[in-house]
Amino acid sequence: MTPGVNPGVPDPDIPLDNNSAEHHFRPVANFRKNCFGVHSEKFGHITAMMLSIIATLKLNGIVPRVFLQEYFQAIAAHDRVFESIAKDFLPWNLPAESQVRLTAK
Repeated sequence: MTPGVNPGVPDPDIPLDNNSAEHHFRPVANFRKNCFGVHSEKFGHITAMMLSIIATLKLNGIVPRVFLQEYFQAIAAHDRVFESIAKDFLPWNLPAESQVRLTAK
């Protein structure tokens, strides 16, 4: 057996702990604690959707507050037809100039 190699993990790039997942989940737990839980099923779905969007933005290096402000301004400018512009605002579809403007510095 080779020293320093864990025989139970076939890929050495796989971490042996889940600290990364716990680090990303902590703000969600704090949010739930600060608002005293979710008291309706509908609010639970809305909260899960918003937290998922924010986590996706953070993982792509985009500042959520700036992104959401720009997204809502675009919806207001297009007569609230968000379905037609939603795919243009996906983090992987953003033009280069938008990525530079929205990413954390």
